[in-house]
Amino acid sequence: MGVRVDADRIRELLRLRRTREAADEARQLLGRHPEHHDAMCLLAIALVRLSDDDRSAEAVEAVEVAQRACAAHPTSAEAHAVRAEALHEVARTGDAIDAAALAVELDPVSADRWVQHAYLEWAFASMLGRGAPSYDDALVRAAHSADRGVALAPASAEPHFVRALVHAAAKEYAAAEAAAARGLAIDPEHPMGHTALAVIHGRRDRRRASDHAVELGRIDPHTDGGADLISWIKGAPWWWAAVAVLIGLPVLSALDGSFEGWMWGFLVAGICLVVALRVHPRFRVSNDARAAHRRRRRLG
Repeated sequence: MGVRVDADRIRELLRLRRTREAADEARQLLGRHPEHHDAMCLLAIALVRLSDDDRSAEAVEAVEVAQRACAAHPTSAEAHAVRAEALHEVARTGDAIDAAALAVELDPVSADRWVQHAYLEWAFASMLGRGAPSYDDALVRAAHSADRGVALAPASAEPHFVRALVHAAAKEYAAAEAAAARGLAIDPEHPMGHTALAVIHGRRDRRRASDHAVELGRIDPHTDGGADLISWIKGAPWWWAAVAVLIGLPVLSALDGSFEGWMWGFLVAGICLVVALRVHPRFRVSNDARAAHRRRRRLG
């Protein structure tokens, strides 16, 4: 009975984001019960959350602890799912997908297992980039797993958000927005919903994307997710490359004496695009997003 109480307390500490305390108590529980399933899984989760990057000591230890959990409890879907999360943290996404697939095989009626597999396949596709040989196959697998997650838990928000990300990766933007909206209708304060909508709008509508990034920062102030998204949204998209070509070609041609009449069209189009980028709301991030971005830059 005492062991279960200890594990429940660790879960509560994780829920309250008292992650360092959760890790310490999980270590203490493991000291008393070296192969305790919940203690190993909870310690690995805490270490992933404490990790700063894929080479941190916490990330490496999280993988080691999760592997011990799988070795001690090979039929535990939760242990393999935790291992998948830890492997993803150290940028071993292919191995993470394999671990998540095994978790699905062990517990095929769990929506969480399917959703994790879908998310990792989406992350793998995003890492490859559109046009890569395996990109479409990864999205097909992600879509299948996300659909299974939605079917198993239609009243849960997260499956809808992951499905939205997969739709967006396939350029199915209307379906992506609809899926994200269904998730937010279930849980309007879920960080993943605003993350998904920021990614969906991304370069297409920077104001709407930045609004969701700001909302993410409000809901989840303990992480850099909102600030990271704002930095990504503000990053120079292809529009500015187009401006460089449209204006640069006529200007350089004029300088070397090879300017031709048709180049006036390029010049006018470039100037119009600059005006649109500076004035049209769709191309500008919100005032709140600009303020958040400035704060982050001041803080380093």
